Amino acid sequence: MPQHKISGCARGTFRSSTRTRGTRSHRVLVVEDDPVLCLVNSEALVRAGYEVDTAEDGQAGWEALQGKRYDLLITDNNMPRVTGVELLKRLRSEGEDLPAILISGAMPTEELRRNPWLELDAALSKPFTSSELIDVVKTVLGTVANARPRSKSAAESHHHLSMHTLVG
Repeated sequence: MPQHKISGCARGTFRSSTRTRGTRSHRVLVVEDDPVLCLVNSEALVRAGYEVDTAEDGQAGWEALQGKRYDLLITDNNMPRVTGVELLKRLRSEGEDLPAILISGAMPTEELRRNPWLELDAALSKPFTSSELIDVVKTVLGTVANARPRSKSAAESHHHLSMHTLVG
């Protein structure tokens, strides 16, 4: 498989060149309006063996979700046009149970508490390291692979969010 160099994050698809033949790579959508953070996160995920698509804001992320199937959504919250929480609301209102990680410098804790049906799988508070991101991604994808039930009560959702929130 040819190696793809990540040169920008406006919109693109990037694949790991280290994937072994016959292994399925997880497809991840990274929605981030900060081009540097998008680049750093995407490169870390590609080095870890994931196939990565990127979108520059929530609206572009929504459009990408309409065109492809993903194993995981990683979205910033504070973005122009459509926030990460608004993107999750759209996704869940369509009945999609795609695993999701929310990243933010100012976590919308109260809004998430009021909307447990968003079923957020994890949250990362900025700043965080690439290894923290990869650890959370592996945990979320491993939990999903072990057929974790997707519907939870509000209390369980809040506990689940708290367990996976990392502060850098």
